[in-house]
Amino acid sequence: MSSKAPLDLAPLAIRLAALWVLAGALFKLIAGTPADLPPVLHELPIGVDLFFKLAIGIELVLVCMALLRPKLAWLPLVGLFLVFDAILAMSLGEESCGCFGASIPIPPATMMGIDTLLLLAIIFSRPWNSEAKGIGPAPLLPVLGLVLLIFPYFYVGDNTINPKEDGSGPELDGKRYVILDVESWKDQMIYETEFAALFPAEIETLPTDGLFVFWRWDCDHCAKHFIDLVNTDDRSQPFVFVRLKKDTDNDENKAVSAMPTGGHVTHLELPAGPQYVIETPAEFVLEGGTVVRAEEGVGKDEHEE
Repeated sequence: MSSKAPLDLAPLAIRLAALWVLAGALFKLIAGTPADLPPVLHELPIGVDLFFKLAIGIELVLVCMALLRPKLAWLPLVGLFLVFDAILAMSLGEESCGCFGASIPIPPATMMGIDTLLLLAIIFSRPWNSEAKGIGPAPLLPVLGLVLLIFPYFYVGDNTINPKEDGSGPELDGKRYVILDVESWKDQMIYETEFAALFPAEIETLPTDGLFVFWRWDCDHCAKHFIDLVNTDDRSQPFVFVRLKKDTDNDENKAVSAMPTGGHVTHLELPAGPQYVIETPAEFVLEGGTVVRAEEGVGKDEHEE
C-alpha cells in the first residue's frame, strides 16, 4: 500500500510572502519617496535617492524569483525579511515604518509582526525539501530580473535639481520629489550647493552671513523653532526663511504663527508640486559665503521632551 507524499506547502508560503513584498514595493514605486524610508536608512553611505530606487528594484527581483522559481527564492526571501525585521526593530517608537508610503501609516511593531509571521511560515514549510517545479523557461528569470532591477530608475525619474533654460529658477515640473541634503553642504561655498540652483536669480542678492531656515506651513517643530528665534532675535543677524509649499497648505493646518520680522529678514519659497525630502526645520549658517553649520530636524528632540 503506497503512502501519499507529504503536502508541499513551501511554494504557497514563499509566493504569499512575495506578494506582501510586492505590495510594499509597488506602493514605493508608484507613490513613495525616500522620505518614507526609516531614519536609519538615511544614514547609509549610499545616497538616499539611489538606495530608494535600488531597494525597490531588489524587492521586485526577489518577487519575480519567488513567483517563477520558489525553490531558488526562499533563502534570499528569508534574508530580506531578516533585514526588514532588523530595520523595524531600530524604528520601534516611530509613528510609521514608511513601508507603504506616507498615505498608509503602519507602526513598525505591526509591520514587524506581519513580516515575522511570513518569515516563520516560509521556514516551517521546509522549502529546502520542496520539489516544486519552476514556471517558464530558465533564461526568463535573469532577463526579467535585470529589467525589474533597473525599472525604478526610469519610472521614478531624475530627481536632481536642474535650472530652467531661461535661468529663472529650478525645473521642478514633473518631479515626484527633490532631495535637499542640507547637511552635506557644510564647508561648501553657498554658490557650489543646490541652494544656488534653487534660487539662481536671488543668490547674488542674499546675505553672505546669516541663518537660513527651511520650513513648512504645517510643521509644529518649525513653529516652535521660530518662537525660539523670535525670543532671541536682536536683529544683528540676517535671516533667510525658505518656505517649502505644499498643495495641502490651508488656514486649518497652519502651524507657524510667529517668526522674526524686520529689514534683516528675507523670505523665499519653493513651489508646491514635488515633495521636498528634508526634515524641517532645517537650517544652515553662512559665514563669508561658506556654510559653517548645517542641520536638519533642528530642536526636534528638545521639543519632544
